Amino acid sequence: MSYSQLRIEIIPGILDTAPRNITFAYSGDPDDAFAFYGLESGAVDMPPGCANKFFSSTVQDLNRRAIRGEVEVSAISSAAYPFMAEKYYISSAGASVGRGYGPLLASKRFARIEDLRGRRVATPGNLTTGNLLFRLACPDAEPVTMPFTEIRGAILRDEVDAGVLIHEELLNYEEAGLSRIACLGEMWSCRTELPLPVGLNVVRRDLGRELAGAIVDRIRASILYGLGHEQIAFAFAERYSIAMKEGIAGNFVGKFANDDTVRMDVDTLRGLRLLLDAACEFNNLPKIAHIDVI
Repeated sequence: MSYSQLRIEIIPGILDTAPRNITFAYSGDPDDAFAFYGLESGAVDMPPGCANKFFSSTVQDLNRRAIRGEVEVSAISSAAYPFMAEKYYISSAGASVGRGYGPLLASKRFARIEDLRGRRVATPGNLTTGNLLFRLACPDAEPVTMPFTEIRGAILRDEVDAGVLIHEELLNYEEAGLSRIACLGEMWSCRTELPLPVGLNVVRRDLGRELAGAIVDRIRASILYGLGHEQIAFAFAERYSIAMKEGIAGNFVGKFANDDTVRMDVDTLRGLRLLLDAACEFNNLPKIAHIDVI
């Protein structure tokens, strides 16, 4: 059965809450925009008494905002969640999951991870999953944080020796003249035999578990709506595309807006557990006793 044939059914509940605005923050890339198209277009209704508003930013900025608890619903890097676990539930809908792929380490001049010892390597932010995986793989390199849209150019101008590529840059780095050193997502999957949950959606705990659950239902319905109406959802998502070559945005959305985005399977939850444990250990934080997924 195709996604367009699915009937999106949201079971109504009695939510004891005053009317309020719910802000959805997502990263400025096509897969997040695709996932939220149903909600942002109004095709999927909000819970009773709630209205939505949206804004997008870099994932590093979203991580920082969520740590401060600024927005009700946000996309974040999975590696950043330990810093905000007390403030947010994890949504079971909306995760970006790589099965054998993920952030990629690329360079113009170097071919091996070992070559990067003492070298300057650009990463899309110290709180990102790509940065965590890179630091674990190459702890002796010098990380240089910058917006992900600037990393490819910085490598080409020799401002850095290599860089961690995310989002659409995973698909167009070769034609820019860069070479792959390693796929950090592939390394993760080979080592753990589990998928890599690169990014998550989180819902603020002060909304209450019932309203948070209703919002997660709407996020899931929004993803299903996009998957069932790909042409208009892709057209909406392409406004966030930095890749001008036709088809790249759609190919990227297909990697990170799919069945794994609709719901978390058991193996994804196991991968998330390992990743969060690694993030806690790397940042000298206590491990999260219970991962609260709605």
